[in-house]
Amino acid sequence: MLTRHYGCWENEQEVALLSVDVYPREQFPEIDQLIIYELFVPAALRNNGIGTRALRAAEELGRTLGFRKTMLHAKPLLKSRSQEDMVAWYERRGYRIVDRSSSKLEKILTS
Repeated sequence: MLTRHYGCWENEQEVALLSVDVYPREQFPEIDQLIIYELFVPAALRNNGIGTRALRAAEELGRTLGFRKTMLHAKPLLKSRSQEDMVAWYERRGYRIVDRSSSKLEKILTS
């Protein structure tokens, strides 16, 4: 497994952190998903579309690498958002719940 960390920048300011787990396809051909490990936008910068743009960038990375879907566990990193809020945020962006007990969600990247 390979974890990649990305700083997301706009107007010369870091606005988000994105971490993804990428399993090399040649070593793990049975794993057909990009795992979004963490997506964080500071509270002061939220509700401006930054998280959505970072999520789209992760999905595009998954497509570029040839993955069929993305998977994540919706979990708030700070107490400013509830687990339910996070799940709802991802659902509005096309993710569906796979396991409600762990807040595991996925999105198909290919049609």
